[in-house]
Amino acid sequence: MMGSNVSDTKLKPATKKPATRKAAPHAPELTKDDVYLFGIGTWERSWEKMGAHPDTQQRTRGWRFCVWAPDVKSVHVIGEFNNWDEQANPLVPVHTSAIWEGFIPGAEQGQLYKYLIETNEGEKLYKADPYAFKAECPPGTASVLWTLDGYQWNDAAWLKRRAGHNHMSQPLNIYEVHIGS
Repeated sequence: MMGSNVSDTKLKPATKKPATRKAAPHAPELTKDDVYLFGIGTWERSWEKMGAHPDTQQRTRGWRFCVWAPDVKSVHVIGEFNNWDEQANPLVPVHTSAIWEGFIPGAEQGQLYKYLIETNEGEKLYKADPYAFKAECPPGTASVLWTLDGYQWNDAAWLKRRAGHNHMSQPLNIYEVHIGS
């Protein structure tokens, strides 16, 4: 299965090269307020619009993609839906921001994908979606088109216990994540 450590990204070229396409026309999902709140770090519900989400544009079903990629030349989405073609699905910047978005008709839940980011120096970076709801099992590193629709949370008892505790008087775990990983 096409997965994806990009150290292992010797992506198989498409057997037949599809024609290069422009980003599918779509109404921008992000508002200027969303972009502003994201920029100052206070957009508390960014997961609702960033990442990959099922969408219908002009009566065509597919998935809408949205990712933050500052100071880069271009961003494309590659995946099973386009045979990992690096030119097939470019994203466009939103409101002159470093956020890129686009719509890919025909993409379906369960398909693998990555963002292909081309730096201003021409380097190609193959990145998993930081907002993805599901990821490929290791050793692959691709994201999986997925929604949380119908997921049954089973944490009611824990939430009830948590509400009865003074959080300021208990130990706290802090997890650090290296932004480059």
